[in-house]
Amino acid sequence: MSRIEQLQATARRGVLAALITTLAVVVSGCGSAAITRSRVEAAIAPTFSNLYALQRYQLGYPKVSGSKIPSKASCDRGGSVPAEGAGNNWLCTIVWQVAGPGTQATAVYSLTVQPDGCYSADADSPPAINGKQTMVAFDGTSFLNPLWRFDGCFNNT
Repeated sequence: MSRIEQLQATARRGVLAALITTLAVVVSGCGSAAITRSRVEAAIAPTFSNLYALQRYQLGYPKVSGSKIPSKASCDRGGSVPAEGAGNNWLCTIVWQVAGPGTQATAVYSLTVQPDGCYSADADSPPAINGKQTMVAFDGTSFLNPLWRFDGCFNNT
């Protein structure tokens, strides 16, 4: 093998090694491990609280920050499916404090979670809170219910 052929072979191995390394980095960022139960729960609970606060304000109640509405989400994928990864079979139950200590309400959402950490939440129940597309405000005007269906994103890295 000539010196030029040796240099070309070395260069090809270097390029191949660089491509493999780049591919490994890219693929590791796309894995399902970035979409976990704890990340989904941590994302949907405060989003729900903020939208609940907005809904209550639109209904005519005093304005309150979503951060003042304690909520907790419990999400799963059901059956034997691991509670991680993108997909459309996430089910989240959100429990929040309505008026005072010991006064709680529950809502259930079906989620579709994308590999980039963005999700769409679709209301399952209860209809009085999140199941109707439109609601009527205290003054009789209709408005789109912010809890009927909503989107959000979280950091998946």
